[in-house]
Formats: sequence, C-alpha cells, structure tokens
Amino acid sequence: AGALSRLCTDSILVKSEMKKNHFAPSHDVYEDWALSFKLDVMYSKAGNLKNLLLELDAFPALRRCYRRWLEELLNLRDSESIPEVIEAIRATDVPQYWCDDTIVAVLLLEDVSRFFAEAENDLLLNDASLLIDVLQMLLVGCRVSWTIETGSSKGGNEFYLPYGRGWIHIVPLIN
Repeated sequence: AGALSRLCTDSILVKSEMKKNHFAPSHDVYEDWALSFKLDVMYSKAGNLKNLLLELDAFPALRRCYRRWLEELLNLRDSESIPEVIEAIRATDVPQYWCDDTIVAVLLLEDVSRFFAEAENDLLLNDASLLIDVLQMLLVGCRVSWTIETGSSKGGNEFYLPYGRGWIHIVPLIN
C-alpha cells in the first residue's frame, strides 16, 4: 500500500474513483519512454541542442517529454552543456515555445546555479531581454498550486507557490 501511495503522490498512478483498490497509469509511460529515446537519437544526430530544437515538432506530449529529457541530460552532464543551452535559447531561428521549454527545464535543475553563473552576462544583454524571459518562465512554469478550503460554497482559494531553485538564484540578478 505504501508503494502505491507513493506512486500516486508522484503522479505515476491514479486511483479509481469508481472501484476500490483499482489503479491506472496517469499517462502513457511507454509514450514517454519512446519520446525520450527519440530525443536521444535526434540529439545525437543533430549534434547540439539548437539543431535539435529546429527539427522538433510542437506536439504537447513531445514538449512535456522534452522538458524532462533536457533536465535529466543537464543533471547528468557537467557545466559544459550550459553554453549550448544559452546558444539555443538566444537563437532567433528557434521557435519561442522551445526556448521557453528549455528555460523551464533549466530553472528546475538541481544545480541551477551553474546556469546563472555562466549566463549572467547573457541574461543582462539587450536590455536584459533574456532575464525578462527567464522571469516570465519562473512565473509560469516554476510554480505549484495550493488550495485553501474556506468552507464557502464558492470553494477554496487557490494560491501559487514558487517551485524549483531558480527562484533563489534570480534575486541577486534583479537587485
């Protein structure tokens, strides 16, 4: 029961509301594995992140998987990847949604300080346009919702709380 509870907490399984002790995958795990494998192969062929992003389609499942794939890739690699990430998000020919997804994946890294240390100058170029993009992605993609039940018929109040370590590292750049 403990394992099932943890899998539900991690959004891997969902519990049936209709039948007791029935569980189902919350999404298609095989699809995620296939897309992750596809991204690995395409990245190897593309040679760098920018070229990969220029080849990808904008399917929602692919975008969701890309963020996780990139986060895993960057967590496994040393800071050698950060210049590649900066090049990709600064490229004018990469669609903005891929730049946004890349920024969110970076902001959710365990060691996001690597990004801020290496990208500080880039973040402040061109009237801090990249810093503004990063702030927007923090507000949109790096938060979790939290609801407080008030007991009224209108339901609870929903609040958004910061999620990820990017919030901590952005403050010195804003000051």
